[in-house]
Amino acid sequence: MCNKLAQFRARPVPGSPSSGLAQFRARRVLRPTSEACLHAPEEAPEVVPEAVAPRSAGVDVRFTGADRVILVREPGGERLALRADGAREVRPGHYKIEARFGEHQFPVGRLTVMAGVDVTLSCDVDFLTCKPR
Repeated sequence: MCNKLAQFRARPVPGSPSSGLAQFRARRVLRPTSEACLHAPEEAPEVVPEAVAPRSAGVDVRFTGADRVILVREPGGERLALRADGAREVRPGHYKIEARFGEHQFPVGRLTVMAGVDVTLSCDVDFLTCKPR
């Protein structure tokens, strides 16, 4: 592998004031350290894969007291319909809650889902709310 030295050369910045201290921009110039490196083919840099955080499997979210509940992920707007007959796996994050009571659907609150904490939403048609319990 050819080692290369880095040299920095200062050049005046166009449009900088001519009086007082002038502004300079450094330019990095790489120079080979040996004559053999002058004619050696460039080696590809070693690629180190970045560590990828494992995706959370999500948590179970249930609801009671409404005909239907939809979670709208913030940001992004992904809509997740919860099933009335059981839990739905939901990724941790922030959500707006929309609930259907009879023929009408209403925005009824917000929910923050945290990893490892299952949630049951208790919806109330009289107050048009859904709150975790």
